[in-house]
Amino acid sequence: MIFVKSAMAGIAAVFLSCFVLFVCVVGYLSLTSKPYSGPVQWDPVSVNRPFFWLIALAIFLAAFFWEFRRSNSK
Repeated sequence: MIFVKSAMAGIAAVFLSCFVLFVCVVGYLSLTSKPYSGPVQWDPVSVNRPFFWLIALAIFLAAFFWEFRRSNSK
């Protein structure tokens, strides 16, 4: 049960960090884009890079081990 709880914490951390990053990027682009310059374009294929997956894995592992150590100490 500790592993499931820790894995869920890791997955939640990845989703939360993606959401926060999305909000920050959209906010930044909406503030810096010129009016009437057309829509802001984003390439969904850009998330298929190794650096993105390494960051997501690092966030997952950090949350997993944080929750795992916290659950074992109780």
